Amino acid sequence: MKLMLIIDDLNYKSLAIRYLKEKFPYAEIIEIRNQKQFYSAFDDVDAIITDYEIEWTNGIKILIEAKKRNPFMPVIMITEAGIEEVVIEAIEHGLDDYILKTKEYFAKLPAKVKKSIENERARKREKMLSSIVEGAKEAVVSVDAKGKIIYANKAVEEIFGWRIEELVGKHMSIMAIDAKEQKKQFEKVLQEGWTRFETFRRDKKGNAIPVSMTVIPFKDDKGNLLFSSAIMIDMREQKKYEEKIKHLNEILLAIRKINQFITKEKDEEKLLQKICEILYKVKGHKGVCILYDREIYGAGNKRECEKMMNFIEEEGKKKRKITIHSFNESYILECPITKNGINAFLYVFHSEEFNDEELKLLEEVSGDIAFALYSLKIEKTLKKEEELRKAVLSASPVGIGFTINRILGWANETMYRMIGYTPEETLGKSSRILYESDEEYERVGKEIEKAFKEKRTAEIETKWRRKDGSTFDCLLNVHPINPEKPEEGAVAVVIDVTERKNLIKKLEESEEKYRTLAEKSMDGIFLAKGYKLIYANPALLKILGVKSFDEIKDINMLNLLQKKDAERIEKDVEKALKGEIEARRYEVKAKRLDSREIFIELAMARVMYEGKPHAIGIVRDITEKKKMESALRESEKRFRNLVENAHDAIYIITSEGFEYVNPAFEKLTGYKSDEILGAKFNFKKLIHPDDIKLIEQREKARREGKKIPERYEFRIIRKDGKIRTVEASTVGIGREGVKVIGMLRDVTERIKAEEKIKKLSDLHYFTGKSINRSKTVKELCRNLLKSIKEIIEVDYANIFIYDENKNILKPVVFYGYPEDFMKKVMIDYEVDENQPWEAVKSFLEKKDRYVKDLRKHKPLSFNWDIYEKYDVKELYTLPLTTKKKVYGVLQVINDSRNLLTEEKIALLKSIRDELSAGIARIIAEEEIRKAEEKYRNLVENAVEGIYRTTVDGKVLEINTAVAKIFGYTPEEFLKINVKKTFKNIERRKEFIEKLRKEGEVRNFEIEYIRKDGKTVIARESARLIKGGIIEGIIHDVTQEKEYERKLEVMAEISNMLIGKINIDEIYEKSLKGIIKTLGADGGVIFEKEKKYLYLRKSYGISNEYCSKHKKLLLGEHAVGISAKTRKPILIKDSKKDDRVTPDVVKSERYRSAMVVPIIFEKRVMGSIGIISRKPNYFSEKDVSTLQAIANQIAVAINSANLVEKVSKALEKEKEFKLKTAHYFFNPICIAKGFLELALEEEGDRKDKILKAINAINRVERVVKNVTQKGEIIE
Repeated sequence: MKLMLIIDDLNYKSLAIRYLKEKFPYAEIIEIRNQKQFYSAFDDVDAIITDYEIEWTNGIKILIEAKKRNPFMPVIMITEAGIEEVVIEAIEHGLDDYILKTKEYFAKLPAKVKKSIENERARKREKMLSSIVEGAKEAVVSVDAKGKIIYANKAVEEIFGWRIEELVGKHMSIMAIDAKEQKKQFEKVLQEGWTRFETFRRDKKGNAIPVSMTVIPFKDDKGNLLFSSAIMIDMREQKKYEEKIKHLNEILLAIRKINQFITKEKDEEKLLQKICEILYKVKGHKGVCILYDREIYGAGNKRECEKMMNFIEEEGKKKRKITIHSFNESYILECPITKNGINAFLYVFHSEEFNDEELKLLEEVSGDIAFALYSLKIEKTLKKEEELRKAVLSASPVGIGFTINRILGWANETMYRMIGYTPEETLGKSSRILYESDEEYERVGKEIEKAFKEKRTAEIETKWRRKDGSTFDCLLNVHPINPEKPEEGAVAVVIDVTERKNLIKKLEESEEKYRTLAEKSMDGIFLAKGYKLIYANPALLKILGVKSFDEIKDINMLNLLQKKDAERIEKDVEKALKGEIEARRYEVKAKRLDSREIFIELAMARVMYEGKPHAIGIVRDITEKKKMESALRESEKRFRNLVENAHDAIYIITSEGFEYVNPAFEKLTGYKSDEILGAKFNFKKLIHPDDIKLIEQREKARREGKKIPERYEFRIIRKDGKIRTVEASTVGIGREGVKVIGMLRDVTERIKAEEKIKKLSDLHYFTGKSINRSKTVKELCRNLLKSIKEIIEVDYANIFIYDENKNILKPVVFYGYPEDFMKKVMIDYEVDENQPWEAVKSFLEKKDRYVKDLRKHKPLSFNWDIYEKYDVKELYTLPLTTKKKVYGVLQVINDSRNLLTEEKIALLKSIRDELSAGIARIIAEEEIRKAEEKYRNLVENAVEGIYRTTVDGKVLEINTAVAKIFGYTPEEFLKINVKKTFKNIERRKEFIEKLRKEGEVRNFEIEYIRKDGKTVIARESARLIKGGIIEGIIHDVTQEKEYERKLEVMAEISNMLIGKINIDEIYEKSLKGIIKTLGADGGVIFEKEKKYLYLRKSYGISNEYCSKHKKLLLGEHAVGISAKTRKPILIKDSKKDDRVTPDVVKSERYRSAMVVPIIFEKRVMGSIGIISRKPNYFSEKDVSTLQAIANQIAVAINSANLVEKVSKALEKEKEFKLKTAHYFFNPICIAKGFLELALEEEGDRKDKILKAINAINRVERVVKNVTQKGEIIE
């Protein structure tokens, strides 16, 4: 401790030193004897003790100078008793304490010094902590032991709307929603100590604000409550977000159910009806309709749905995109379903405004519906086409197939029967699998290539190999689809000429050859007498599942067939034996000898063998063929159903016109299929004239191979003249896309619904906006009433507010009333149960009241004339209440042409609730008073972030402040483990160990790593509760630590400057200190003289710079600009900043720099420049630190200049005293000497001479005082 002592009187000085040393034995007491010593020692002392009467000044001047240099410096003054005016003046200038010049008062000096120093430290600390609390984003409120509010910070006003002066002195229940519940919470805090919970608090307008509250009680040593402080975090945004997520989850669940249903349901009407029912179950959806093919499918109130649809029709053209309409106090979403040519609309009637996410999900639903309708439609179309194709191809006796570059594609059934493969086994495979050798495959390929070059059909005889390895002779006719581009593919027609060749051989060869043929045949061949075989070729043995003929020679072949087939063949055999028939062909089911059932194709004929009639037959295993046909039939059926039952309009069109339209297309356009498919029907006939250009552009782009949107909208004109908006989706098929398959979806109703829902959303927007922005009850009522008039469309409306002092309902705002009507009803109503007014009755009953016809309402019969005049009919009155307190009433009146609907009434009730809460909040705000500030204990426990985690680091719950501290969003932070954020994981272990051992941790300082990689320093308090849960509060002290670092830097520089009176030494010490402390590479100090800057000191700077830039014009270089503009300059990267001087950058090789002006009392004294050879090395905080140091340098320079002036003044004073002594004392001594001689000689004039000598002595004493003490006294 260092104490400055300024006392001239030696007795008092020694007395003061004695008492101070007794109390502070290690204190250093600096005795001040002149002004120079005072200034030199000032910055290094903890307190000043001064006498009022001092030779070189006085105590008041010392006090003023001390407070000017350091407002917090403790000053104790010693003064004489009885001069109260001196003490009063000193106190006005900030005197901390004083003592009288008596021995007993001097004994109190140490205690007063100690108290003054402690008060000074407390004031500094309190000021710092006060600024932290006032700047907090969380609302902080303190109440005394009786529950009265004694403090509130600025955030209380921002969150709850109360002015601080309106709250202080009021009971805490003013902010309570439920006073009893608040009391329970308060009592729980007293029992448990520190606690945190979620609750509601009331704002000035009466709104219930959800908050996360941390309450801390403060008690004395005996456990008595002194006061309690609550930290409240606004949870409104979080709650809104949770409700929004809940609603979106409901919609997602509905979408999931719809998608599940779409995959199962094939009936178009059932599908659409079920979708409506699923969406209707979503909370807030008042009704759901789908308009498709002039049919309405819906869920909810059917009558209301029809009203909504009528409203959409009256609105005019259906929109081609999602539209929100406002209608009857609700919102209507009109969502077009137009994908792939489907033309339908989805309407959703909602009691609340649709948000963007909900619109996207409902748009997704419309896409799913479109897909389902399109799928059903496509299924129908494909089924029809497939049946036609199947009939043609199945009837073909030859094999037909499609290939590209000899890669097998589609083929008909005959082809697959020929080769023994299934479609799955051949699609995408090379035709090489059909040839016995590579040579034959290459030969055929060359023949085809040659024919294609000659632009003719290739006709080739070859041999193909079946799947089972057998081969057959065939004739290939191969023709390219596009002779100009054979690579696009070719059609192959295959004729099995095996039988023909066999016949030729039979004619040319002997019976042995016939037998060989039979033996090699892939088909089973037999010769039978009766029903027993006398010959069977190997193929038949294989078909029947036997290895030798002996196994079957004694078996009746009819026993291998099903009974009905055996009976039919038996009859035919009898006819053949009689000569009635020659041959028959059958497809029957047979049973092999291994009991496996197969399908066979059996051809039998009557022949004469060895002179007797026999049966010769050919058997072919067609089991795989049957399976393939069954699968194909099932596929065709599904596809046809999909297209024919699709809700989207599906069509196929060429340049010649429509080739196909499904029923949904007919329903959408109003035209029958025979009209559309007629040669005279033009597609442009359907398109709205304004959209023809768009369609032509799309078609042109398609022909040119350009990319076009997957979906686009345009308008069509139905046969009945109605205009519908459709969403189209098309794809080119066939050669060069000359044929197009498309889907149209009717989105007219969806677009109308979007427009209507938007109108409804405006009301909720205006309501929320009015409540948030209104400052007075009247302003709130006026804003809301305006919204009601514009959006809900009522004829008359008014609001009465209750005046408790006068017991009246007073009209504060109204609209729509003619002057004579207004004068009769817009008056003050006395609140009395005998009053006839509906407003008074609703107010007293706290219930809504409805009058169906005012012209027949007897209690108000005295106004029937005015009601008749303006055709007034309905009156609806709603009390404005919150928690059973009534603030007034809201009334709406309509004439007979504009009656209230259920939706309007529901919306009015919603507005009433919001208006009531808003009024309650505003009224509450007007009742608060300003609080006394209680900072210290509150701030020591105040926090920014609140969290709950497990011991393992899993995040359970946080507030937004925690996420902000770490640079994450709340959602991101909830997904990470807090261990990841610790800079040193050992500190985490230490933190957890202390929690487990002590149960709680307070002010635990930890370094964390933010998401962006930066280090953040936090002070954490936490407790461990049941279940291994950690509840804690975290406070970001990074800036505080940065501030401390800044103070340390400034203190270090200040210590260097203490006692320095030589300006050159000040420059040198401060420049070296700055560079060392900031880790810079070099720096300069320039001093300003008139219009120039002169280089006074450099460190780490090249000789080239120092010799070249000794003198700069004010405004040159960065140092000159800073001095001229009086503003600091920060250069983060010299390569990217045009303010740099290139030759300086080159000579000093610096990348970043900062320059600040040196200013004292608005006078520029020079500038300081600091450089670093690293880019982005300095920050704004470093600039702020350098500026603070520059200000200290300015003070030191000024002090040095002042000391220099004082020294010069002292020299002049010394010279003055010497001259005074010389010119006064010499004549006085001479005169005195002569008078003393005269006194010896002249006895008669002795008295006169003595008087003269006495006068000279008096003058001598005065001169001594003047020359020695500077005072003109004897």
